[in-house]
Amino acid sequence: MVNTDTGPREIHRVVGFGGSFGSSPLRQEIGLGTAATIDRVEIRWPASGLVQTIRGLDPNRFYEVTEGRSEAAGYTPRRFAWR
Repeated sequence: MVNTDTGPREIHRVVGFGGSFGSSPLRQEIGLGTAATIDRVEIRWPASGLVQTIRGLDPNRFYEVTEGRSEAAGYTPRRFAWR
């Protein structure tokens, strides 16, 4: 759930399994539009059935989420330099 200037907005995303050579990456980039804040992120883990809710996330940042952990860790993706 994100908060925009026109009110709250829900974004739903399904992540499958990771493929090889980046064909189906587990990393998700989710556009929030004009959202200024993120109320919560809810994750439903299919194997365990665990429903995990994470709060206190900032827009325009990467986070690493681990099943069963109550908080997401800030994440800086590695840069790839073309030669």
